Amino acid sequence: MSTDPILDTDTDAEPAFEPCDGERVSDTTSSVAAVTESDGFEADNRLRELTPLVPYLEEKLASTRREAVQQGYSTAPL
Repeated sequence: MSTDPILDTDTDAEPAFEPCDGERVSDTTSSVAAVTESDGFEADNRLRELTPLVPYLEEKLASTRREAVQQGYSTAPL
């Protein structure tokens, strides 16, 4: 048996994702509520509010990774 998770995948396996309510997703063309202009406006405002945080969060992540490496931890993705 290989230790490579890519090679060990079961092509016949069921998808791991299930919706929170327990119902299986069977139709990818299910109805979706229409987005109104007010929804877009709120999303735009939220995006403008959060965008300035991106550089700070990127630096914080890089700093945390540097500290982890210094302490001997691996920063490879799981």
